[in-house]
Amino acid sequence: MNEEVNKPTSKEPKGKGNKGKEIVVGGSGTKASNTKSKTYFLENYKVQNLSGKCNVMKTMMLGLKEGEHVKVHCTKRTFNMEKDFEISVTVEDTDQLLSGAWLNISIIQVFVTALSELCFHDDCHPNSIGFMCPEMISATMLKSDADRILLYMTRSMSALSSKTFILCPYYEKSHWMLLVLCLSKREVYIFDSQQKKRNLMIKEPLNNAFRSYKRLGGQSKGTKLTWIPAQCAQQPGSLDCGYYVMRFMYDIIMNHGNSQDLTKVCSHKLRTLYNKLKYTKLLY
Repeated sequence: MNEEVNKPTSKEPKGKGNKGKEIVVGGSGTKASNTKSKTYFLENYKVQNLSGKCNVMKTMMLGLKEGEHVKVHCTKRTFNMEKDFEISVTVEDTDQLLSGAWLNISIIQVFVTALSELCFHDDCHPNSIGFMCPEMISATMLKSDADRILLYMTRSMSALSSKTFILCPYYEKSHWMLLVLCLSKREVYIFDSQQKKRNLMIKEPLNNAFRSYKRLGGQSKGTKLTWIPAQCAQQPGSLDCGYYVMRFMYDIIMNHGNSQDLTKVCSHKLRTLYNKLKYTKLLY
């Protein structure tokens, strides 16, 4: 079974706050965004307003024409795929990232790829963090190919059974959030930067995948996941969720990879700090 993420863009239903605007989910085929600006950001934005790393990104992308893209290599181990693949990132994707607009899934995928390499090569928590692919577990994929995604999640749990946490960036109804799966404690922490009561589509499939994973290991008891809302920073705007998910992942990897309880990982002081930061500052 081929589980590459390089396939045409898929779309979510239009959500509140995005009336009449297109929601783009698929990363590799991205051609538009629900927040595409009327002016071309990369050519007009003042360089001094960007961090050094963002300026490097801007310089690299300015050589491309609108609609062109670069390919970022991703190893199969990053997302527990069956083979290596490439993530396509367009000028528009980068434009939206640097201008604080909506984040397409390709940007999240590339960011996770960088975090994965950080875990493998730097002295943070190389053996404690794993990832699931945000495109594979998105609400769009759950609707279109539920059996395949159940198999993917079950296989990922088996491959990452020794990890303390599995980070799962999740997209549903025009909103990004981070699900953190702790297999040993049978818990899922929900990092939602716009907390409200949600009936998440992924709950039942992830619970079923966990039961399958436990049964494959010969266990019939303790096969129910507990879902825990985590205390975390709350976004000040309507389009910030993707940036907060990226920051949540980074902080967990750098500071909490060996923690046993993520419920209070973001203190009030840290939440206040988050909310004072601008988009690119959240990342760099």
